[in-house]
Amino acid sequence: ELATIDKFKSFALMANDLILFDEVQSMVEEAAELNQGYPTRHRSFELYTMSLDDWIENPSGSMHRFLDFAIGSHMSPGKKHEVANIYERHYIDVQMPTKHVTSGKYDDKPELM
Repeated sequence: ELATIDKFKSFALMANDLILFDEVQSMVEEAAELNQGYPTRHRSFELYTMSLDDWIENPSGSMHRFLDFAIGSHMSPGKKHEVANIYERHYIDVQMPTKHVTSGKYDDKPELM
């Protein structure tokens, strides 16, 4: 039950974030209309979304695309590649099973959930 509640909470938080992003986008569009004719006052808001499946299947490529979006040309392609590979190694390490009590089933222990 707690896992279901936690998943619902995460889903509700994501939905709330999308609503807030939509409100920010509306505010940016209103400001753009007010500032027409003033090119130095130009503001924009971009939202980048990616499916969780993409992150799981290709963590390095996904991180590289995120860095392209978030940082653009302010980071060299080589550094982006390095950061993306570090992220992928960390992601793979986290996925490796451990003998910690919270990581899974053991023959001599009852299942927690």
